[in-house]
Amino acid sequence: MAEDEATDTDERDDTKLRTARKLFEESCDHHAKAHAEAHRAQQFFHNTECEGQWDPADVAYLREQSRHVLSFNIVKPKIETMMGMYADAQRRPVVSSSSAKTKLLADVVEIVKEQVLQDARYERKSARQFRTGVISGESALQVEVVPSSKGKGWIQVNLHRVMPFELHWDPGSIEPDRSDARHVFWDRWFSKSEFVREYPDQAPEFDSLVKRGGVGDYSASAELGEMGMDISDTRDDYRDDGKTQYYADRRKNQIRVIRYEYKEWAPAWFVTDEITGQRSEIDEEQATNVEMAMQMGLPVSVEKTDVERVRVCEFIGSTLLAEYDEAGPFDGFSIVPFTYMIDEETGTAYGFVRNLFDPQQELNKSKSLEIEYIAQATAPGTTAEKDAIPDEDQFRAESRRAGGVAIVAKGALTEGRVQARVPPTPSPAVMARAAGAHEMFTEISGIASTGMTSPAEQAQAGMTVAIRYHKSRQTVQDPFSNFEDCQREVVRRVVESITRSMPDDQIVAILGSEDRYVVQGGMLIEVEEGPQGQK
Repeated sequence: MAEDEATDTDERDDTKLRTARKLFEESCDHHAKAHAEAHRAQQFFHNTECEGQWDPADVAYLREQSRHVLSFNIVKPKIETMMGMYADAQRRPVVSSSSAKTKLLADVVEIVKEQVLQDARYERKSARQFRTGVISGESALQVEVVPSSKGKGWIQVNLHRVMPFELHWDPGSIEPDRSDARHVFWDRWFSKSEFVREYPDQAPEFDSLVKRGGVGDYSASAELGEMGMDISDTRDDYRDDGKTQYYADRRKNQIRVIRYEYKEWAPAWFVTDEITGQRSEIDEEQATNVEMAMQMGLPVSVEKTDVERVRVCEFIGSTLLAEYDEAGPFDGFSIVPFTYMIDEETGTAYGFVRNLFDPQQELNKSKSLEIEYIAQATAPGTTAEKDAIPDEDQFRAESRRAGGVAIVAKGALTEGRVQARVPPTPSPAVMARAAGAHEMFTEISGIASTGMTSPAEQAQAGMTVAIRYHKSRQTVQDPFSNFEDCQREVVRRVVESITRSMPDDQIVAILGSEDRYVVQGGMLIEVEEGPQGQK
């Protein structure tokens, strides 16, 4: 009988893992375009290697013409202006209560919450999350509750910033806060040392998992691994032929671990005190004991109902690494997203930079062309007859360099076969094109240009500046609201972790640095108002 039960459990686990893997691969397909756009947006903001804002074909052409690849990054100051607008208007979620009975409890939780957030460096990570979301369209914070080494039973709350191309949300979700999502995948790449530290029980299997791509017998990836084919050498290449999912990178000796959080209905028991009306959740064994107490006349009642839980499993292909019942001591996913804007038809997120791709590239090309024409107008250059120049590449390079010495054939100068070229006059249309590219940013982004792009002699009235500022804020009203919803959800999870899992002695230790409260004889006392009752 025991063997049959074990077999049934293994089959259920295998079926669950197959389903999770299928959903993950489908999510990769669904989000591939959005993730590629997020990568491109990051390159545009940071202007990666001074080429992030140029097409590769344009870069190759400019270098072939011995011209510099110049970028005039207006996307970055636009984002910085938006970040400044949010900093002026940001609001921090606060725990409060309008009831006199629960006011003290709310005040205490607020103090503890602020200390927990400070220890987790919430402000810095939240600001970086906002910036990433504005640029790429989506970013997230993961709320992780782990045991603390500072005291027995104490907890520590960690916040991890999750990049948009590491997340795969339920393709059916279209709400900006992902409240309608049934599942979410978070994939992370681990080196051998990181994997061994995170999953010590599976540490001996790391090399074999990398070799076979982390997959089992039922996957085509295992067959490809046995044939010795190269696993993808970039983290962005999800597939090689559109059919096979890779979970490892043999060239970098890294493995991709998938964290799968999903919602599932499960039974729960609640006990209600008929006298006070207080209701709390208990487990099945406690429910049985309470029912026995009810038969003895205890004024309580037990209710069984189905509630939605978030369960978690971590895997690599067909290899299950870990599985546990809840994402944390709070309701909902451990991953809290901030979505700048969302395409409700496809459910994919996009950022502020999307509409600035074309204007930025136009600005780069226009300004580069303007500078090139100016250089041509100020550099006289030369004209030469055939065979007057023995090495054209050397002659061209030295002619453009200040103080350069260009080599010509013997007798070429004396016979007049090399002479100065009359420089062309730059076209006014080229200058106008470059100036118009600047104006495009304000028109398309909706955010007024900063002083960096306006001549200092063009003075503006303070009222004009204020009107432009408020119009810019109206343009980004929805993203600001979405981020406030994200902050509320992060704080809610932290507060629930405090109220459900933080022991009393840890709360007392945090309050010990607060002058407003003291603890005497097991009672929490508010200094200004006196005793408030048993904690």
